[in-house]
Amino acid sequence: MHVSELVSCPTLRVPAKASLDCTPAIGRGIGASSDLQVCRLSCSSGSEFITSPVGTTGTAVGNITTWCGSQTGYRWLHQLQNITLPSCSGNYRPR
Repeated sequence: MHVSELVSCPTLRVPAKASLDCTPAIGRGIGASSDLQVCRLSCSSGSEFITSPVGTTGTAVGNITTWCGSQTGYRWLHQLQNITLPSCSGNYRPR
């Protein structure tokens, strides 16, 4: 690899009815390296995740967190675990 080549994480696809908030991991207490990015996937108001993937951080109606950087070989953690980010459903009604 040449010094001029930049290594970065692939762009995440945002599932339907969801939003993605990504920030640098510095100071987040997860053994962060300087290039680690943490992304939180949330469903839009009035919707929930269709499934809650095993091995992800979050609940069926909460958030899912994944990260990527040199610690993960510049692959997203959920991809390394063979987990697909779920879509959101508009059927959620709080009790």
